[in-house]
Amino acid sequence: MAAVYVGSNATGLIGHVPGGWGVLEFGVSSFLPGTRLMAGLLVFRIVYYLVPFLIGICTLLADELHGHVGILGRRSAPLLRPR
Repeated sequence: MAAVYVGSNATGLIGHVPGGWGVLEFGVSSFLPGTRLMAGLLVFRIVYYLVPFLIGICTLLADELHGHVGILGRRSAPLLRPR
């Protein structure tokens, strides 16, 4: 399994496919057929790409909100300035 995974990732790097999308799945499914395996690859993609993305978005929002709200809960700078 490790050799198939590393070989598929290396093929994705050689092919310059962004994120190895499709190449990893094709490489693994051609050597190890099965629907449970594809479900595992889908879970891998979700955990490897979407979970860090969501954590980053939440961190960015928290940092932006923290920068606009002072210690006492008052806004230090208005978000929208009246004209």
